[in-house]
Amino acid sequence: TTEFLPNGTMVTQNHTWTAAGKYTMWVQAIDDKDASSEKTYLPVLIDVMPISGKIQGDLIDEDSDDVYDFFYNYSSEKKTEVDQDFDGRYLIDSTGDGKWAFVYDPETGELTDYESDESESSTLQIYNLGVTFIAILALVSLMGSLIVVKKNKDGKEK
Repeated sequence: TTEFLPNGTMVTQNHTWTAAGKYTMWVQAIDDKDASSEKTYLPVLIDVMPISGKIQGDLIDEDSDDVYDFFYNYSSEKKTEVDQDFDGRYLIDSTGDGKWAFVYDPETGELTDYESDESESSTLQIYNLGVTFIAILALVSLMGSLIVVKKNKDGKEK
């Protein structure tokens, strides 16, 4: 609230929020005869990044360190874990089940499904099988060589 001011006068009011969140403030003019304007509502986001798409909610930076700490899901009204990857994207556990479900890119605003890279996992499994096969083959060759050397040594001693 301010004192009465002449029409067209610009005025500034300050307020400090103590917690991250999504707030709504409203503005209304009332003159000295109690006539009033309609209220104008304005959203105020304090350390919050709204996300929409397959999920609706907010990324929240609770400690104001410019890294989002949680995701607030509008439909479940739950706060769940997020993690930032090397590319600055956020992995979001939207249900609280401990599994990443979505990836959000704050630079592009793009929200995509999280896919654990199964092809990478399959490649790693094939690589591990290959290494195991080569190790077994090398061990069999080494044992065969030792047997041949021992037979040659035994044959020379007789």
